[in-house]
Amino acid sequence: MNEKYKLHTIDLHFQGLAETIASYVVEGPDGLAMIETGPGST
Repeated sequence: MNEKYKLHTIDLHFQGLAETIASYVVEGPDGLAMIETGPGST
């Protein structure tokens, strides 16, 4: 990833479990973008 961007991981604590499902925030020169990948089962 380019040095202009920072990637932040948000642990969603799915069903009370850490490191199971996460979302991501990309911080760039034009602002923030949230990445939500959704379930792998669909």
